[in-house]
Amino acid sequence: MFIENAKQTELDKLRHFNTYDEVEDHGQNTTSTRWVITGKDSNTRARLVARGFEEHSLIPSDSPTIGKGDIRTFLTVAASKRWIVKTTDMKFAFLQGNTIQREVFIKPPYESNTPVGFIWKLKHGIYGLKDGARQFYMSVRDELLKLGCSQSKMDPAMFT
Repeated sequence: MFIENAKQTELDKLRHFNTYDEVEDHGQNTTSTRWVITGKDSNTRARLVARGFEEHSLIPSDSPTIGKGDIRTFLTVAASKRWIVKTTDMKFAFLQGNTIQREVFIKPPYESNTPVGFIWKLKHGIYGLKDGARQFYMSVRDELLKLGCSQSKMDPAMFT
């Protein structure tokens, strides 16, 4: 019962973030999906994950993360200036990335009640795609640059 509710919550989020369109299956190359079920305390979560290993390997997948040295430097400066440092957790991060610039078709899960003969054409990345993390990084990067931040030449994951 809990697992079915968790799967339905995930499907609702996919629809809420306008992640896909249902399209007729004309034999397009599709990537299969699977459910990853996790439990935390009494909370059961389900995540629909693409099997990215089925995708061809020429897809750019780099998404930088900030280096330890830059984090230490930032925390040192923040402490000396008495800044308050806050963090956040992005819920459904990959679903909020930029629009995918390539055609990605996935086999919808049984629980989605997608009509027979239809598949999903993704508009946004989902977990498991080779470039899922890159899509999210690029959307954050674009937004920070729009806000007037500068990207470090030494560490592409650091913005000021």
